[in-house]
Amino acid sequence: MKTHFTVLLALFVAISAYAHTAPPHAQIRRIWVHAHNMTDSVYFDHNMNNIRFYLTNEESIPADSVEYRIFLKGVDDNWITPIEKDWHFYSDLNPGDYTFKAQCRYNDGAWGPEIIRDFTIKKPWWRTTPALLAYIIIISGITTYIVYLLRARIKIKNQLRLERKNQLFKNELVLHASREFRTPLIIIRSIIEKLKNENDRLSPTDIRHLRASSRSLMQMVEQLAGYGEPGHEDRQIQKEKSSEDAETPINTDTRAVIAVPDIHLGEVLKRDMQKSLEVVLSDGSDISSIIEERAPDAIVLDTDLTEINAYTHLHKLKTDPATANIPVILISTFDNSRSLLRAIRSEADDYLAKPFSGEVLTAMVIKNIKVAREKTSKPQDYILDRKPVYENKSDKLFLAKLEKTVNSHLADNEFDVNALARTLEMSRVQLYNKLKELNGMTPVEYLRDRRLERAATLLRESDLSVKEVRDRVGMPDATNFHRRFKEKFGTSPAAYK
Repeated sequence: MKTHFTVLLALFVAISAYAHTAPPHAQIRRIWVHAHNMTDSVYFDHNMNNIRFYLTNEESIPADSVEYRIFLKGVDDNWITPIEKDWHFYSDLNPGDYTFKAQCRYNDGAWGPEIIRDFTIKKPWWRTTPALLAYIIIISGITTYIVYLLRARIKIKNQLRLERKNQLFKNELVLHASREFRTPLIIIRSIIEKLKNENDRLSPTDIRHLRASSRSLMQMVEQLAGYGEPGHEDRQIQKEKSSEDAETPINTDTRAVIAVPDIHLGEVLKRDMQKSLEVVLSDGSDISSIIEERAPDAIVLDTDLTEINAYTHLHKLKTDPATANIPVILISTFDNSRSLLRAIRSEADDYLAKPFSGEVLTAMVIKNIKVAREKTSKPQDYILDRKPVYENKSDKLFLAKLEKTVNSHLADNEFDVNALARTLEMSRVQLYNKLKELNGMTPVEYLRDRRLERAATLLRESDLSVKEVRDRVGMPDATNFHRRFKEKFGTSPAAYK
């Protein structure tokens, strides 16, 4: 019995000796965060950044007999000794990934194996990648908007600067013009004063001075108003050439209705024109009844009428069989290219820009009346497709070239009478006169007629939709196309197809 006890005592002493000489194994007993046990957690929220590590060892050796050392990667530069024997506290840790290491030893012996624990403190939502992208987008948007505002401000400043320059230029122009007006006005006034004496009569020299002065005033007014539209000067020079025939009456029964908003202008025009034809004045409000009662041979419409819309009434006249053949002349200031283009593309037989002389308007009215009468009195020499039969070889060549040119540009809705005249190397007036002479149609009517004929062919012989047909014939305006098509063929494009 004594022998067994001795053996067990020796074994215990040996084991104890080994236990106190072999390196111990460190363990993490607990991780404490804000009064919460987070030993089993790997991810901590951004506000859980004050962490306390509690240590122990696998051999259960008392803490007084064991020395610990720790290392937190990203915080510690080297191994450190815990605050207390078996725990350590880290505070205000930044979001990120961390690795915690710990070792222990007994009686200044060798350090035991490392224990490693990885954990992550998550970023707050406002520091996440989506949040950063949102910040970038917001900042970029704000920056772009600021740049836009700065550019807009610079643009406005430049516009204001340009407007100031333009205003200064206009002021100087008006001042210069007012000075230039004085000379012709003085001449005109002096001649008028001369007429106060009933015994005095105008001499050829007086008349020449009056004409020269009025021409100078007209030129200065046109320059002042900015009349620089293409073809305007050529046109003014042309109805001036025609003024030589203005005083030759067609016959005593010829009558024209003039609708103008200014009664004084109407009286002046009436005085100048009544040498050649009878003139009936209107302010536009009673023009329909006047036309019905007086049956005029021509109508002059001022686009500045306040009682009626000149273009609307023009369309009404041209779509009414009773008045469709009456020539209509538009008069206007045409102070910009848009208003001039509208007149060119309208259903008017002719147009005249202000200022003009009564002689010019008279000549234009007489010419259009003659053309209209020739058209209605001419024997029918047209075949079904409206191509006239001519024996003149040059006329045939001209019509062939005209048809080929128009057909090649039908799809171009910008191809108008001006473009046609340029292509044929003719002035607009020459084209108008030539076409009226050969087939009684104005260039506007001819272009529209060819487009509608082509549209009818496409509707009959193809599967194209009405919209596609409109585009093919250069008439993209649906309302205008349907109205014109119905006027010519008596039915809508859809029904015709």
